[in-house]
Amino acid sequence: PRTLQMEIPNFGNSILECLNEQRLQGLYCDVSVVVKGHAFKAHRAVLLPAAVQPQSFQQIL
Repeated sequence: PRTLQMEIPNFGNSILECLNEQRLQGLYCDVSVVVKGHAFKAHRAVLLPAAVQPQSFQQIL
């Protein structure tokens, strides 16, 4: 099998910008976080790693 190797500068920032743009458009959001009556659409895959206790947070989702 052939292997392709590429380097993408600022890959992390590019991914975050893309995910945020999708969130703002409501695309691929699979969870809403409600804070003081305001709902914020979010990507579950982005929220999970940020949880203090991922196992507990995963049960909620």
